Amino acid sequence: MKKIEVEELVNNIDKYIIIDLRSPLEYEEGTIKGAFNIPLLNNEARKFIGTLYKENQEEAYKEGLKIGTSKLPEIYDEVLKLKKKYKKEIVFFCFRGGTRSSSVHTMMEILKVDSLKLNGGYKAYRTYILENLDKNLKKINWLVLTGNTGSGKTIILNDLEKQNIPVIDLEGLANHRGSVFGDVGLKGTVTQKDFEDKLFYETKEKTGYVFIESESRRIGGVTLPNAMYDKMKTSDHIMIEVPVEKRFEIISDIYHPEVIEKEKIKSLINNNECFKKIKGNEWVSLMNNLIDEENYNLFIEKMLVDYYDKLYLKSHANYNYVLKIENNDLNKITEELKKYYKKNY
Repeated sequence: MKKIEVEELVNNIDKYIIIDLRSPLEYEEGTIKGAFNIPLLNNEARKFIGTLYKENQEEAYKEGLKIGTSKLPEIYDEVLKLKKKYKKEIVFFCFRGGTRSSSVHTMMEILKVDSLKLNGGYKAYRTYILENLDKNLKKINWLVLTGNTGSGKTIILNDLEKQNIPVIDLEGLANHRGSVFGDVGLKGTVTQKDFEDKLFYETKEKTGYVFIESESRRIGGVTLPNAMYDKMKTSDHIMIEVPVEKRFEIISDIYHPEVIEKEKIKSLINNNECFKKIKGNEWVSLMNNLIDEENYNLFIEKMLVDYYDKLYLKSHANYNYVLKIENNDLNKITEELKKYYKKNY
């Protein structure tokens, strides 16, 4: 049986077609970068076998064999399609590198289809990712972009990256903009496991100073590694100051009416205790009314000026800034950051 070790797979991740044989639910909770899900057992069958295993291991293996065997022709067809399309060697994995991946890999060997089995499965892969993510983060120093909501920090990061300046877009990895309304208009969620997986590959080849946006410990449904968050707080900070009129324009472009989810926004407003505590029930009612009236301009203005600007005033005072840039032109801000980086780092 041909096996591949986790480290070899990680260091050559793009050379393989990676197939996750676990159930759809396991796959959704977290998988290997770029993996395709071709489950040997569906969610219901996995649950049934798991329950049976606690009562009678021999019967569980027998039932699992029956169900899995019936799936093999379908898996074989899917594998051939992927092999034909990508023309790479196949790597199979399950949770521990046990029965599921062994049975499919054996079938492929019999049918003369070149493939490998991941030694230790997803469990070994996760252990490797977490251990080495910490190592990756230790060799990076952060340049933290700070600024009021709507200052275009993510836009600036993306522009810097296009000019070959090292950046990491945490909000992009999390598929969330970081605010209360951060997932409005965005499709899909990112699990903690997949976020850590993406962050590992983003930091794998980076060293030295890297631009990043100031974030809270949580971005939507994911949490930054403690070592990363703690280091960000003591790193070099750069203040981006953009006039409120420009910030209003940026926010309006992001949350334009085509992506407004009225009921979702109202729910976020009504269920956020900070809004009620800081601004009071009357302000919350006003914001609900503005959404009902589709008066998005005033809604954005009041969110920025009444809430977010005042909220971050105190936290911004916690840092000594190595640079402050004030401009309403994001391109000019990007250019100034690029010059500063090349001169100092």
